[in-house]
Amino acid sequence: MIRQTGVWAAAGLAAGVIAIAGAAGAADLEVTLDGLRDEGGVIRAYLWKGPEAFPDLKGALHTTQFSSRPGRAVLAFSDLEPGDYALLVFHDADNDGILDRFLGMIPTEGWAFSNQPVLTGRPDFSDVAVRVDDPGTAITLRMSY
Repeated sequence: MIRQTGVWAAAGLAAGVIAIAGAAGAADLEVTLDGLRDEGGVIRAYLWKGPEAFPDLKGALHTTQFSSRPGRAVLAFSDLEPGDYALLVFHDADNDGILDRFLGMIPTEGWAFSNQPVLTGRPDFSDVAVRVDDPGTAITLRMSY
C-alpha cells in the first residue's frame, strides 16, 4: 500500500491507500520516502529479492508508481518472503520510465536506494541490500535531487 502524508493524499482515494501485492510469505517492508519536492511526473519504485536480476528494472520482483506531490509517502510491500531486498525509488519527472542522467552517470531526477549508500557509480546489490525479517522491517529513505 502507499500512504501519502504531508501536503497531499492520493487522488480519488478517501484513505490515500493503494495496495501492492506481495509474494507468499510472512514479512512486510514499510518504506517512508522523505523529501519528495516536486509536483508532476510519477514516483516509481522497484523492489528486487537477491542480486540475480538487480539492477535491471525489468527483473524487479515488484514495481509500483504513483503521482508525485511534495512531502512524504509511505510504501508498504506485504507478504514478502524473508530475505535480502534492494529498493530503487525515483521521481520520473518527465514520465518516460527512465531515471535521466547527465553524461549517463549523474541522476538529474530525484532518486533513493535502500541503505542510502554513497555512490560513485552503479551500486552492487550488497551496497543497497536491506534485510526483511518476519514480521517485517521499516526503513526511511531521503530523496536526493
